[in-house]
Amino acid sequence: MIGNAANRQFDLVHAVQPELKAIVDVTLDVALLMVRVGQGAVCMAREEGSYPLKPSSLQVGSRRPLGVGAGSLAILAAMDDDAIDSILTQNEDALQGYPSYSIEKILEMVTDARRSGFAYVDGLIIPEMIAVAAPILDPKGSPIASITCSAINSRLRGARLDDACRMVVDSAARLSASPLTLKTAPNSFPETT
Repeated sequence: MIGNAANRQFDLVHAVQPELKAIVDVTLDVALLMVRVGQGAVCMAREEGSYPLKPSSLQVGSRRPLGVGAGSLAILAAMDDDAIDSILTQNEDALQGYPSYSIEKILEMVTDARRSGFAYVDGLIIPEMIAVAAPILDPKGSPIASITCSAINSRLRGARLDDACRMVVDSAARLSASPLTLKTAPNSFPETT
């Protein structure tokens, strides 16, 4: 079972790599793939652009509770309300490690993400860092991962922010429809500690 999950994760990372590269070729910043694993999300791929100042909070292998950070927030916001309530209840202790986050704050951000079509986080984990993300969905509409663009705060404003939002939403939509992405099977990545 773990071998099959690892193969599916590799397939997803392989399918996402060109999308991450396309984002950083335009933004020059950082693009990430976050994959849902249990009640959290793990960074499975990171692509860096040529801009010299880069967000460093998420590296490949970094894990966040669902709802913390743009990538995991995008995944959470694409779930139904009952699943969100259950996950946030289960993650209540883990949220203690993120003082800028509360269940109420996450629920507000879920509402905003659903309204706009993307998750937006500005300086909640690391001051002066900003990120936008959109969910990658399986054929049934369940979120399995997300694409994120992350940068220092001053780089993602105005038209650049609009462009980054459009790119992550478009990339996530393409990946949601991709035969390579569809091989991953929804929510079947085993919980790891």
